[in-house]
Amino acid sequence: MVLASSGTHSDNDTLVTSAKSLVTNGIERLLPDHPVAQSDLCGTIHKGHQVLRWRLASAAVIISVSCFLMWADFKMGEETGRAGLILTPIAVLVAMAGANEVRTLIESKGHKLRPFCAEIGSGFATLMACVPLFWLDYPVDCPIGRLGWILYGILGAIGGFFLVEILRFNEAERIVERVAFQSFAVVYFGGLLGFLAVIRDWHDNNWGLIAVISVISVVKLSDAGAYFVGRAVGRHKMAPKLSPGKTWEGAAGALVVGSLGGWLSLEILQAIVNGPTGAIAIHECLLYGLVLSVAGMIGDLVESLLKRDAAVKDSSRWLPGLGGILDVFDSLLVAAGVAYVCWSGGLITLPG
Repeated sequence: MVLASSGTHSDNDTLVTSAKSLVTNGIERLLPDHPVAQSDLCGTIHKGHQVLRWRLASAAVIISVSCFLMWADFKMGEETGRAGLILTPIAVLVAMAGANEVRTLIESKGHKLRPFCAEIGSGFATLMACVPLFWLDYPVDCPIGRLGWILYGILGAIGGFFLVEILRFNEAERIVERVAFQSFAVVYFGGLLGFLAVIRDWHDNNWGLIAVISVISVVKLSDAGAYFVGRAVGRHKMAPKLSPGKTWEGAAGALVVGSLGGWLSLEILQAIVNGPTGAIAIHECLLYGLVLSVAGMIGDLVESLLKRDAAVKDSSRWLPGLGGILDVFDSLLVAAGVAYVCWSGGLITLPG
């Protein structure tokens, strides 16, 4: 009996010791100072820093090139009296590249689109939006107006899609679906991008440039505010299934930074371009930045919806750290239309 009891106690002690060792090892692997956990943590941090470096490098190149092109377009406008002569062909190329990425997302779901149709249609819609830029003085009483050119560009692209289907018809094969998807690419990228062209010609060469740069500045500053604030203090997910990286804290940072960006960008741009001609009211600048920041976030979520539906992280990979054209312009597409309403609807009151 004594021997049996001793054997039982020995076995129990062995089991308890083994259990404690197993639990201890498991806990230690989760601690930051454990070699395996430390290695994983360092790898994650290194990868995050590498992505951030590429993102900043790509952004620096894009900002530098954009500033030069804006300056050149402004100078060309002063010499010729026509704004947007340099930016128009670039906008058309961007519209075609963006539509190509939209088409890629759609085709990843198994839908078959005509090669180059969405791209050409999107470029055509943006080009038509730029038509008023070629007038020295666009007629005020023109029945088409300025926004009408965007509509005619979209309708012309859709008509072209049907013409292609008529000429290429062999047998019924999801024609309506194909035309609908191509039309969506045109409206979503080429049509919305056309609002930037309309804004470029707002009032005159000077104020048109201020309007375009302010839209881009506010939206991108808002994006930066969301990114850095979200990384620093983001805890509460805004859309966990749609875009897990976005937080409410980041959204708040976007609104604050975007509002301040609206004020600073308009003040600085007006002083540089127009000189000391008076200032836009601060509350108008702050409200302008706030509205564009909200529009930019909506545009970002729209693109997240498209990418989530296509089960991809980036629209393409040719911009290191940023993704593709669609990843860069997603927030601008929605914000451009909202900005047009702000400028033409009287939210911004010009000084003097």
